Amino acid sequence: MRYLRFFAFLLAVMLSAASEASAQILPFQSYTVKNGLLTNDVQTLCQDSRGFLWVGTTEGISVFDGETFTNYLGLVQHAPTPELRVSLGLIIPIVVALSAILIFLVRLAVIAQRRPSVSGAAGMIGAPATALTEIPAGGAGRVSAHGEIWSARAFEAVAAGDPLLVSGIDGLVLTVRRRPAPEGHP
Repeated sequence: MRYLRFFAFLLAVMLSAASEASAQILPFQSYTVKNGLLTNDVQTLCQDSRGFLWVGTTEGISVFDGETFTNYLGLVQHAPTPELRVSLGLIIPIVVALSAILIFLVRLAVIAQRRPSVSGAAGMIGAPATALTEIPAGGAGRVSAHGEIWSARAFEAVAAGDPLLVSGIDGLVLTVRRRPAPEGHP
């Protein structure tokens, strides 16, 4: 019972200390354009290792040293120190180079989109093949197409080694026909 009273007393002391701590009023200072801030529209805050408060606004960056604001407008042409300025002589070539690269990549993408498919069923139709086995008319055999060995059927008799064209595909079975002889050859 003795310990229970001690813990009750200790709990009461801690609760009263906590209520007093939460009742403290901390100093709060509000800064606006009137105090030197670039704009009242603050986007982000950051404190550096020297204690300076960096305020990111929609108009640029304001640095607060505890007394005054130093403003940096847009950091391209309007920075107060030459080290922070970026000249148009640097910006324009970079923009032109990036634009040329983008145009080149878009051109490559358009060319790739216009090319016929080289995979799947659409890529197989019209592909050259070679008969690996004899295929009787209306029968089945083996052919090589796209570096792979396929089961195939043909509506005409085909001898082993004959050049063929893929005319259809049904699952894993190709339909093939003889490759026409080039013009000027019998």
